[in-house]
Amino acid sequence: MTYPLPKDFEHHARTENDRELEDRYGLGSRTIKRLRKLVGIESPAARTPRDRPVDFVEHSHETNVALAVRYGVGEKVIRRWRKTH
Repeated sequence: MTYPLPKDFEHHARTENDRELEDRYGLGSRTIKRLRKLVGIESPAARTPRDRPVDFVEHSHETNVALAVRYGVGEKVIRRWRKTH
């Protein structure tokens, strides 16, 4: 079965790794890799965790999605930063 491309896939594929996308869409790794290839977005390289920006508290009233866009990270990172807030 071919899974259709979710409308917001390209947005999340830019900042989330394959595992995060699998959890978000309830799909397997092969399907995520196929969808990435279809839209031409490679999985972000594994990297050390980013520190919370100094102005995060100032913007913490914003939604997780808005913060993820503002800082160029996935929502999972925003949730981790909120825990340390």
